[in-house]
Amino acid sequence: MALIPQLNIEKCLNTLLSELAADKGYPVRYQGFAIDGDDVALDTPHLQSFNLPAESLTVGIAYDSSVDMSGIFQINAYTQNGSGMAAMWQIVSDIMEKFERGATSTVDGTTVLIEKSYSSPMILDESWQMIPVSINYRAIV
Repeated sequence: MALIPQLNIEKCLNTLLSELAADKGYPVRYQGFAIDGDDVALDTPHLQSFNLPAESLTVGIAYDSSVDMSGIFQINAYTQNGSGMAAMWQIVSDIMEKFERGATSTVDGTTVLIEKSYSSPMILDESWQMIPVSINYRAIV
């Protein structure tokens, strides 16, 4: 199978993320890219995305049947360590609202359906506090 379906899925997910970033003003580190080529200032809340494709399954029995592709799109929300929890939880809430169950995005004939989103416990380091938000998705291609 060509990589085109997976690339279109990635585009669909990044489209939703780009819309969120534009609406809320969050800088985003897309997988494999820096923000405008520079590191983020320590006091700037930002998002970082990763796509984790899972096993794909053939829907029918013919060689040209559709394929059910699923995976987890993870968005890490970062705020400066010690900046409190209100801003962090607002960012997490914004992500989960944009990627709510039933949300869809279509690019080049590929539609991605969001099945669920959920946050994990906070992770701290010297400079940042981070909460990962995992988004289960599915696309029939």
